[in-house]
Amino acid sequence: MLMIGQKNVQLFLWSSSRLVALNQSVTIAVVLWKPGEGGIADATVTIENNDRLYNVTTNENGFATLNLTFMEEGSYEIRATYGDISTSTWIEVRAIPPYLFIEKELMLQVNRTYTVEWDLVTPYFFTPYTGSVNVTVIFNN
Repeated sequence: MLMIGQKNVQLFLWSSSRLVALNQSVTIAVVLWKPGEGGIADATVTIENNDRLYNVTTNENGFATLNLTFMEEGSYEIRATYGDISTSTWIEVRAIPPYLFIEKELMLQVNRTYTVEWDLVTPYFFTPYTGSVNVTVIFNN
């Protein structure tokens, strides 16, 4: 997201992820830029989330970050302000299971032994899930 102020200053804002799991940290980044000159160093940008204000100071490249962690599900507006310019973005926070599990429908015969295997993977990265899992098997008549 980009906003341009009266003094030809540009404020960019973005998050490391737009969909975030509960208790997961997300990085909020801002860049303060003056075209033809570059990043604005040592400037204070205010980041607002749920009526809480955080001040971050830009580095020599006009870049600053803030890590936030969300404890409740919902949609959160993140707003960055510098002087008379302001811009915002949204983050969705959802409860995400620790692994993905794909159900299998099986046709089994009575009095036979079967071995059934599932590959469980983590959301987003699809790496193997290594935690413990309880499985319930339901038999229909």
